[in-house]
Amino acid sequence: TRANIEMKFGKKGGLFKKTKWDKKTIKGKLSHTYKNSTGRYYVKISAPGFQQPREVPFDIVDSASVKVPIQLMYKSKFKAFTYSTIVPGTGHLYMEKLKFRNALLPLGIYGISVATAINSNSSYNRHRSDFEIYQGLSINSLDPVVSSENREKAQKSWDKMNRADDMFIGAVVSAILTNIATSIWLMLSS
Repeated sequence: TRANIEMKFGKKGGLFKKTKWDKKTIKGKLSHTYKNSTGRYYVKISAPGFQQPREVPFDIVDSASVKVPIQLMYKSKFKAFTYSTIVPGTGHLYMEKLKFRNALLPLGIYGISVATAINSNSSYNRHRSDFEIYQGLSINSLDPVVSSENREKAQKSWDKMNRADDMFIGAVVSAILTNIATSIWLMLSS
């Protein structure tokens, strides 16, 4: 919207020829008359959803009127989609459309999915270690009762290991689907 457009004016100067911007920012206007002394000045226009513009030079000579056309380029929807696919909300941040209430649910689901994946992977490794120990004891035991008990424990560890593996896969799929859904949501809303 027009209210989100900002214009800044400045002049190069100083030791490293860095642009020194005026303190006043012009908001909500598509054109502006800038009156100052003769010299080379720069204008920069920014608006949400558009790429960050470069500084555009213009010269003020003898108070003559100069028009400085500036073309704003839309930000890449593909880049926003890619960012949101990697981490939910980053595409919205790139497009400057991130609102805390909009990011809360996707980031919450993504966070829970990642935490579940980490926990499931840890559980899988723990049960695999137990399985290998019980399986070794079952095979090497000369007592049939001890061998049978260790075989049952190995089977329980095997089952828990498979459940942890399924939880890990589910958590990863959930994180991926959350990212894709967030990306699609961004594409539809931009």
